[in-house]
Amino acid sequence: LPILALLFGTGLDILLQTFQDAEVLGSLLLTFSAGLISTAITLICGVPLAYILARVDFIGKSWLEGLINLPIVIPHTAAGIALLLVFGRQAPIGRFFNLFGIEFVDQLPGIIVGMTFVGLPFLVRASKEAFSLVDQELERVAETEGASKWQVFFLISLPLAWRGVAAGCLMMWGRAI
Repeated sequence: LPILALLFGTGLDILLQTFQDAEVLGSLLLTFSAGLISTAITLICGVPLAYILARVDFIGKSWLEGLINLPIVIPHTAAGIALLLVFGRQAPIGRFFNLFGIEFVDQLPGIIVGMTFVGLPFLVRASKEAFSLVDQELERVAETEGASKWQVFFLISLPLAWRGVAAGCLMMWGRAI
């Protein structure tokens, strides 16, 4: 309803004029591109993590899953403050990256880190559920036929779980933007 009120509460001419404004277009481009970069980074790192969480039992697994889900339960203001304490100009990681000319506050890398932080649980959780639905017997058969772990992942597990991974990507990107 708020989006509909925004769209239909103003005249079409004002809406078109707003979308022709260079600042508005720049902001939209920044938001959508940062969300896409954030989703790509999490896709590369989060999908293998989701596979491991779905397939391997290890000490600290529940702790890691809790850490992954943390951004869902903490308020965004607290998350922003926490990220500033880690990536801010005076924070250790922020100072380290400043040596290489990379700043996070009011910059694209900071936006990407924030979007990744709040969106990662959606991609990892959806991917983990998708991988847990893949029959492990298919993976074992492929391994007995000589397939490596990587081949099993890329040729068996990922193709069978792609819908869940794609859903996780969409949820993460939507959450990020």
